[in-house]
Amino acid sequence: MTANPDIDYDDLCKASLAKDHLQQFMEYNWLKPNTPLIVGKHTREICARIDKAVNDYKNGISSYIHIVVPFRHGKSDMSSRYLPPFFLGMFPDDEVIQGSYGASLSEGFSKDVKKIMESESYGKTFDTKLDTKSNSSSERHIQDHVGKYYAVGADGGATGKGANLLIVDDFFKNRGEADSETVRAKRWDSFTQDFVSRLAPVHIALVLNTRWHVGDISGNILNKNNPDHKDYDEEFPVFENLHYKARQDDGTYLFPERFPESWYRKQFAIQGKYGAAALLQGEPTLKGGNMFAMEGLRYITEGQLPLDLLWVRFWDLASTEKERDKDDPDWTTGVRCAYREYKGFPQFFISAGSGCQEEAPKRNAMIKRVAESDGPTVWQGVESVAGYKDTFTTVKSILSGKSIVHKCLVSKDKIVRASVLEPLFEAGMVFMVKGSWNDVVYEQLEQFPACVHDDWVDGCSGGYELGKKRYEESKKLAGSLGKGAQKGWKNNGS
Repeated sequence: MTANPDIDYDDLCKASLAKDHLQQFMEYNWLKPNTPLIVGKHTREICARIDKAVNDYKNGISSYIHIVVPFRHGKSDMSSRYLPPFFLGMFPDDEVIQGSYGASLSEGFSKDVKKIMESESYGKTFDTKLDTKSNSSSERHIQDHVGKYYAVGADGGATGKGANLLIVDDFFKNRGEADSETVRAKRWDSFTQDFVSRLAPVHIALVLNTRWHVGDISGNILNKNNPDHKDYDEEFPVFENLHYKARQDDGTYLFPERFPESWYRKQFAIQGKYGAAALLQGEPTLKGGNMFAMEGLRYITEGQLPLDLLWVRFWDLASTEKERDKDDPDWTTGVRCAYREYKGFPQFFISAGSGCQEEAPKRNAMIKRVAESDGPTVWQGVESVAGYKDTFTTVKSILSGKSIVHKCLVSKDKIVRASVLEPLFEAGMVFMVKGSWNDVVYEQLEQFPACVHDDWVDGCSGGYELGKKRYEESKKLAGSLGKGAQKGWKNNGS
C-alpha cells in the first residue's frame, strides 16, 4: 500500500499518542512553540500516575493523589493547564473543578485551558469543543455535551458545583497566609467541606502543593492518613503521595534539565533554612528557637558603616497596662537601623538600640529623648496592628513638633514579621554596631521565637521594613542609590 503524500503520518502518530498520555498531550498541544516543554524525572512520573488514574476512572475506580513539588517545576502546567482539556477530551459529559488560593489565579489557568481547547492541534486530538455561548473564565461549557469546567478560588468557590475531576493547585498564596492559624483552618474547612464534598461517585481528586507550613493542606492530609498521628481518621480518603525534593538525598538536584546547580544553590541561600525546608524540600518544620543563623551576624564599628545609609528608628511599644504591669514587663524598644542593596543583595544595619521596661511617663520621656538625639533626618516609625493601633497616635503625640512619625502596617503574626530577616542572617548580610546594648538584642534574636520577650526582634523586623521603604522611596526620587557604595566602606575587611 502506497503512503498518501498529503497525510503527515508523523503528526497523526503524535495526535494518537496525545489521546491517551498526558505527557504526549502536553508536548503535542504545547502553547509556547518558541519555548519547548522541558521534561524531568518528576514530569514523567506525575504524568504517568495521572494516566493510571484516568484509566482507573474509565473502569469505575476513584483515585486520590497528593503531590508535593518545589516552585517553578511545572506542576501547574501538568495539573491546572493541560489536565482539564485532556480529561474533557475523553469525557466531554463530565465536570472539572480547578481550585487554587484565589479566583484570579484559577481564572488565569482557565484562559490557558481555552487557548488549548481552541487550538488546531487540540482539534486533531479530540472532537471536544467549548461552547462559544459560554465564555466566562470561571465557568466553561462543552458544546453539544453537558460537561463543564469550573475555575474557582479556595474560599467557597466550589459551592453548588460538581467534580468528576477535582484539581487543587496551591491553596496558600504566600507564607503570610500559611503561617496564619486562622487562614489555615479556613482553607482546610474549604477543602473538606466545599471541595471534597463536590466529588462525583467515581472521581479523581488531585492535590498539588508547594508546601509552606506543617499545618497546610498537605500536612493535614498526611496526618489524616498516618495511623500514628493523633489526627488519624481511618474513614478519611487515602491519598497516594508523590513527594519531590529540590535537593535529592544523594545531593543531586531534581530538575537539571531546566535549572543548573547554581540556580538551586542560590534559591536555598535566598529562602534560608526554614523557607527552603518548606518551599524547596517539601518538609516544613515548626519554628521553636534558633530561627536565625546567628553566625551570620557581623559586628562592625561606627567607622565601618557605609556613608550612604538612610537611617530609620522603629519603635515597638509595651503599650498596654497588662504588658507593663507584671513581674517581668515587656520592653519598649527603639531600633536604629538602615537597609540598602549592595551588588544585588539586601543588607541590614543595626547601629543603636534604646529600650526600657517602664510605665508610660518614663517610657514617653525616653522616646522623646532618643528621637531628639537622632535628629530630623532619621525617620521615626511605629507599628500599627490589630489591637495596637493607638500606638501610632501615642508616638505621634510624644514627638509632636520634633519628628514626623511613620505608620507601619505590620503583620500581627510575629514569626511572619521576622521571617524577612532569616535569609539575611543566612547570607551574612546583617551588621550590628558594637555597643553595650548588643547582648539583649543578640539573646532575643538567638532564642526567637521561643524567647520570653521578643520586643527587640520586633524592633529589628519593623526597622527592616521601614528602612526598606525609605530606601526604595529615595531610589525612586533620586535615581539609583548605591553608586560608589564600595567607597562608602571604611576598613570593613569585606
